[in-house]
Amino acid sequence: MAMEIRGMKEVISNLNKELDLIDNKTLRGLIRSAIIIRRDMEKTPPLIPVDTGNLRASFFTVTKKGSVSSPNFRSTKDKKVNVGEMSANHSKAISEASSQVNTKKEPTLVLGFSAKYATKVHEDTESHRKKEGSGPFFLSQALQRNRKRIIDLVRREAKIK
Repeated sequence: MAMEIRGMKEVISNLNKELDLIDNKTLRGLIRSAIIIRRDMEKTPPLIPVDTGNLRASFFTVTKKGSVSSPNFRSTKDKKVNVGEMSANHSKAISEASSQVNTKKEPTLVLGFSAKYATKVHEDTESHRKKEGSGPFFLSQALQRNRKRIIDLVRREAKIK
C-alpha cells in the first residue's frame, strides 16, 4: 500500500501548471531549480531529518540526459540498515523516474528521495528529530517556499526563438 504524501500532489500540480505556461523552457533552468530546492532543504526549516544520514543520501534527480545522485549509505551498529537494500531501492527509484522522464517531449526533471521510509519521515508530525530545525514536510515546504523563484528562474533560462 502506497502512502499518500499530504498536499504534495497539489504542490507539484500547481508548480507544473505554471511551468507548462513557459514556452521553450530548458533543462538548465529545471536543473538549477532542483539545486535551489536541495539547498533549501539543507538550510531552511523544516530541514531534512537526519538520523544515520541515509535519507539525505537517497536524494536524486533524473532527466533525459541521466541522473544525479551520490548515495553514500551507511550501516550502523544500533540500527539495522541494509546498505544493499538501500542501494537497490535507489536504483529502482532512478529507473522508475527515468521511465517517466523518457516519455516526455519537453524538458523534464524528477527529484525525490529513494529511501523506502522517505514518505513516512516526510509526513511524520509526531516524532522527535535529532537534528535541530528538521521536521515534517521538508520537501513540500521547500517547493512551496521557492515556487516563485523556480518559475522566475525557468522563465529567465527559457530559450528565446
